[in-house]
Parts: sequence; structure tokens; C-alpha cells
Amino acid sequence: SNACPIGTPEPFVAPGPNSDLQFEWQINGTEIEAHVARPNLVSVWRMNEMTGEDGEEMLLRANFLPLATWLTEAMEGATQREVAPV
Repeated sequence: SNACPIGTPEPFVAPGPNSDLQFEWQINGTEIEAHVARPNLVSVWRMNEMTGEDGEEMLLRANFLPLATWLTEAMEGATQREVAPV
């Protein structure tokens, strides 16, 4: 629960072949994936206009704050675009 800020859209969840799980979010032009291999071993990846097609990746073990930050940034980016003058 500490990885998902309040208001985070529900992710798409897919089971992996080795009892692992993949969580995927698509939020306002940002793709975020979290591959949970086992507790405290999570590979996270995101792609947006700042990262380019290759995106960026991190391995998280106990501190999931980077994932929460990415989700918050994606949601806040939507709010900023919505109120920005056209």
C-alpha cells in the first residue's frame, strides 16, 4: 500500500510464469510497470516523453518510494496539463 498514493488508478495485473506478478499502469502518457519476483524484490520501469522509448528501470528491495514518486508524477502531470491554457 505504501507504493500507491491515494487516487492511483488500478493497475492491470498479470500473473507471471514463476508465481510472480506484473502490475502495469498507463497514466496520461506514462507507462509504469512493476514486476514482483518475490517480496522485497521488485523491478520497476517507466517510459514517458522525458525518458524516451527505452525508459528507465530500477530494482527495489524494501523502499518502494521511487514507484510511489513515479505514480504521483504521472498523476500530477495530468492535472498540470488539464489546467494549462491551450
